[in-house]
Amino acid sequence: MDSSQPYRPQYHILIEGNIAVGKSTFVKRLEHKLGLNAKVFAEPLDRWIDFNGTNLLQEAYLNPSTCSFRFQTFVQLSIGAIQYQQVYQPIKIMERSLGSGRYVFTEALKIKGHITQTEYDILNEWQQWLIQISPHIDEIVYLRASPETALERLKARNRDEESGVNLEYLRLLHELHERWLISDENLSPPVRVIDMDQSLESTNEAADNLAQKLTDKIFPHLLLQ
Repeated sequence: MDSSQPYRPQYHILIEGNIAVGKSTFVKRLEHKLGLNAKVFAEPLDRWIDFNGTNLLQEAYLNPSTCSFRFQTFVQLSIGAIQYQQVYQPIKIMERSLGSGRYVFTEALKIKGHITQTEYDILNEWQQWLIQISPHIDEIVYLRASPETALERLKARNRDEESGVNLEYLRLLHELHERWLISDENLSPPVRVIDMDQSLESTNEAADNLAQKLTDKIFPHLLLQ
């Protein structure tokens, strides 16, 4: 291997989906099943709710017209740092990515009127450049659930920052995920869709099946327990 080139995993996978569909639970299940075979990165929520003592996420929800641009800029910085981070495990898994920042959340901010055209253009150029030079992605897993299911789960987890998130916003995010991951015929890499309207037991089984399929790609003779 050329030592001047950063090491990349044999398989790099993104986990995408609407707010509260169950991404974190799904990712934790994958991490448990894959063990030392994978490096798993959860969404960096801790940095968003405590950036030098400031809860950027809460500010963006409470004052979207004044705080959305700086929050989305920091989201892309924190997500981008993870997407570029070198790992030495054969499988790298990320919850959310530069792509959803660009094609879902920045678009939603523009549609809702929470950022100006100039702010949108700045985010767009910044995000497109990051995506173009991004390390190779082998697969996107789209955890797909109805906005109604997402709202039920959002209420159940009861995060203070999300108290103002309503069904209308979740429907918008769902539509933008569908446009990006389902309708875009030119999208690369391939997208695997998993139904998250199922019970927790069924989604755990889906995560276990995915873990075995990922293992089969890297270690064809290894059977996960």
